[in-house]
Amino acid sequence: MVVQMIAIGEEAGSVDAMLSKVADFYEEDVDNAVDGLTSLLEPLIMAFLGVLIGGFVVLDLSGMDEAIAMCRRYAEILGGTLEIDVRFVDQDDKAA
Repeated sequence: MVVQMIAIGEEAGSVDAMLSKVADFYEEDVDNAVDGLTSLLEPLIMAFLGVLIGGFVVLDLSGMDEAIAMCRRYAEILGGTLEIDVRFVDQDDKAA
């Protein structure tokens, strides 16, 4: 299409105007593609952020031991293991 429009522009003696039309056409095409991709990704990003923030809320509200146990159970369900080394420091030991 571009080659044909350049050829028509050469015949008419207005290559600049024809290239400007081609640029406008492709710019609009790219803008439409980006808008479509953005509208497709936006709900996925929102869902991901919702799950992430929800996970933080659950971890904050539940005890750390329960969260680690839950992660280990999910790892076992998926056929793997989860090794977490958690050490709790007593406040009296920390001050000394």
